[in-house]
This record gives sequence, structure tokens and C-alpha cells, in this order.
Amino acid sequence: MFGLPQLPAEIVTKHLESMKPDAIISSATPPERKSLMIAAAQQGFFVKFLGDDIRLYPMRMLEEGIKKPADLPKIFIYHGRQDSVVPYKGTEKFEKILRGLEGGKEKIYINIQEGDHGFDNLDELTLNTPWLKEGLEFVTDTWLA
Repeated sequence: MFGLPQLPAEIVTKHLESMKPDAIISSATPPERKSLMIAAAQQGFFVKFLGDDIRLYPMRMLEEGIKKPADLPKIFIYHGRQDSVVPYKGTEKFEKILRGLEGGKEKIYINIQEGDHGFDNLDELTLNTPWLKEGLEFVTDTWLA
């Protein structure tokens, strides 16, 4: 991830040990907790923290749960082709499965761009950037309904 080496689980366990009961932190400015997030992902903590409820795993929802795309809102996914955190091939697989379900083709708009994870955090990216504007227009009618 991000070209970093495997990080030790101790980054996560030490953070957990340092937490104070009832202290709520609702945000952190990147890259402040980057190593914590990466170690948690690399060391398999996410399932432990999030649980295994199928609603948290979109691919599982398609493979095991939702069989009627009519129950889904329209989905706009954009992804960096060189993403080192979440490989874009997963997005392509999700799209293929959803499009294979009856009514699924009308529910998804995918745009793969050149770049790594976070490629969209650019000053020159605006709501008038063509690929972003098209994707947002695709989902907007759902928001306004």
C-alpha cells in the first residue's frame, strides 16, 4: 500500500492501548494516521473492528445477498488504475457482477482514471471535470427523487 513495507501489528495494538475511555476523536488530518490505517489493513484488523455483517461488504452483497438491483440506488464509482491500496480490478469485478443481474446495467457508472489511491485529491479537479461531472449527473436524479 502506497509503496510502503509491511507494517507491524504493534502500531495498532499500541494505539488501542493508548486510547482513553470516552475520548472521541472524529477526525484527523492526513497523513496523521496513515501508518495506523495501513497497519490495520495489512494485519487484518478491519474485520475485527467492523464485524462481518454482509452490509459492510459490497462484493459479498452482490454475490450472496442482493439479487434485485432495483433495490439499489444508482452507484458512481471512480478509481485509479494504479491504486496501491484498493486494486481497481475489484471495481471491475463488482461492475461485471452487478451488470449481470437483471436491471443492474442501469444502476452503475464506472470511471477508471490514471493514478494511485487518492488521485482525486487534486486542486485542478472541479465539479466541471468531464468524467466527474458525468458520474455525478448519473446519480443526481436519485438524490433529488
